[in-house]
Amino acid sequence: MKVDGRKYLKVNKKGNSRFDIPVKDLNKPLRVIGDTTAMTKPHEISYTIRFDTARAKRTGPGSLIIVPVLAAIVIAVIAAVLFIRKERRH
Repeated sequence: MKVDGRKYLKVNKKGNSRFDIPVKDLNKPLRVIGDTTAMTKPHEISYTIRFDTARAKRTGPGSLIIVPVLAAIVIAVIAAVLFIRKERRH
């Protein structure tokens, strides 16, 4: 994952990839680049993440969990993979 030109590696070893990335302002869209290996060859996909602070839940002092955003990212990646595979078949 790349944010502001800096590369972040996944923080988990099993399951879906999880990244801890900096978010300077939850009220502004965050542009990120994901490096996918789910296709025939690795390549980068650009995403814009928008946070819904009205739905965010505090889990401790100064920390937020943005569950709907994480779900949207997973859905977007799956949709991109399916779209690219469909396009390659035609």
